[in-house]
Amino acid sequence: MRRIGTVIAVAVAAGLMLASPATAQYPPPPSCHLSDTTVDQGDTLGVTGFNWLPDSDVLLQLFSTAVNLGTAHTDGDGAFSTEVTIPANTSVGEHTIRATGQDLNGDPVTVDCGLVVVTEEEAEGAPPAGGGGVAFTGTNVSLGLLILAALILAGAGFTYASRRKKAHADQ
Repeated sequence: MRRIGTVIAVAVAAGLMLASPATAQYPPPPSCHLSDTTVDQGDTLGVTGFNWLPDSDVLLQLFSTAVNLGTAHTDGDGAFSTEVTIPANTSVGEHTIRATGQDLNGDPVTVDCGLVVVTEEEAEGAPPAGGGGVAFTGTNVSLGLLILAALILAGAGFTYASRRKKAHADQ
């Protein structure tokens, strides 16, 4: 029984050493989110952001050709929420809303959000925002966990084989 415990402990230790480390970035980078990714020419659009420098201004611009949409002021937590109006003369097609400000360390940063501008007729026949697909809710198993499982199975196999060999030797 002691061998099984030793084999399992060694397998777990090896798996932990080989497992991928967490790669969370701190402080987290600023973000920019749109209430919709498809908008009519001349319509308003909600823009929110998180992890910006608290009590600072974030410049919002529409690109293919730079058009100032306004400035959002962050709260004490570095978040903002505002509405912007897409100019009625904006060309139909793919554009970018660019948020420019300072991250939580006070360093300059720019975050882009994709946007498609359509005519009112196109918007009426457009599918709902979000792509309509099924969300991926699984996980990616790291190589370390696969190696850990293989080591545990190998340890159990060796233990079984050694007990069987010992049982035959005792007969």
